[in-house]
Amino acid sequence: MREITIEELKKKLDSADIQLIDIRPSAIFEEGHVNIPSIKNIPFRELPHHLQELKKKETVYILCSHGNSSLLAATFLEEEGFDTVSVIGGTEAWKEKYLKRTYSKK
Repeated sequence: MREITIEELKKKLDSADIQLIDIRPSAIFEEGHVNIPSIKNIPFRELPHHLQELKKKETVYILCSHGNSSLLAATFLEEEGFDTVSVIGGTEAWKEKYLKRTYSKK
């Protein structure tokens, strides 16, 4: 399994359309997430039920809050035949560095 820093992720996002999933619970995702149009929220516990939504021919970049759960998700997806990259530091590192989040209106 590979890992990538948020800076490396930003370069990827600036140069290509990548398959990026945020595995945090939906309620937390809706409170604020990395503002990338192609990001998909698939909570970690629901991941086994959403494999058909992911493209096996494309690398899956995985984002969580701090980078720990994304490692577990990457391991699971690799066992299912996906090529994965876990994002080190997760959304908290992204927020600290770039502050590009979308906030829901409550």
